[in-house]
Amino acid sequence: MRSFVGINFSSEVKEDLGRIQKQIRSNAVKGRFKHVDNFHITLKFLGEIEQQQSVEIAKKLEEIAKKHRGFELRLQEIGRFKGRENIRTLYIGLSGKVDALQKLNEDTEAALALLGFKKEGRPYTPHITISQDLILNIPFEELQAQVDLSSTHTIYVSKIELIKSEQIQNKRIYTPIYSYELRSE
Repeated sequence: MRSFVGINFSSEVKEDLGRIQKQIRSNAVKGRFKHVDNFHITLKFLGEIEQQQSVEIAKKLEEIAKKHRGFELRLQEIGRFKGRENIRTLYIGLSGKVDALQKLNEDTEAALALLGFKKEGRPYTPHITISQDLILNIPFEELQAQVDLSSTHTIYVSKIELIKSEQIQNKRIYTPIYSYELRSE
């Protein structure tokens, strides 16, 4: 199964992201937009894994969760990864306890490397993907100025999940397979 380790959001945060996405879509000529239910933060993309691997991964995630306290993040700004003639990925960057998120990513990378998963070669850029292969009808900087993120809900990071990604009737569906609560004290 195709899978990743990630952080899910409350319905309020997903609604905030949906409103932001709608505003971006209204300024787009074309693009592929994430379904509102699929908004998340990726800690580690795993690709195709076997059922037995998922059990081993779950054990590592449980160990990681026991070492980390929950923390808060905020939606900070619209960012992009450029493509040749488009925006390869348009995303929302994060503020708040980003250092805690970075540490969670580092621990996830290290633990899963012990299971044979290759460490990511690029620096971790925490973000929430909104759209891919996007072409705007206004300059990117104008879009950044238009979108107000100041009244969005706080993201409470309280658990990490192993998430299965599958295509069902031409729709990408993300299903948590294992979920582990971070420490609350």
